[in-house]
Amino acid sequence: MGDSERLDVEWIILADSAEVVNNKVYLMGGGWETLTMNVPLPAVHPCAVAVSFLVPPSDEPGRALNIGVQIADAQSEKVLVN
Repeated sequence: MGDSERLDVEWIILADSAEVVNNKVYLMGGGWETLTMNVPLPAVHPCAVAVSFLVPPSDEPGRALNIGVQIADAQSEKVLVN
């Protein structure tokens, strides 16, 4: 992918679980934005993040893209996830 090309996010959603089967995204418990924890913090809550990217056309069909995710707090400090 050249410097002038970029990926735009079409949509992003939080869900209890998500998977892709035959190029379709299947969500369970999707669309929540608030999590209430009734246990002491820090706590672990398994969840899924599903994202759709708008990919520009390419001269290389089937090319692989490397996409990374960083989780940060309100001060833009990286949060480590085990």
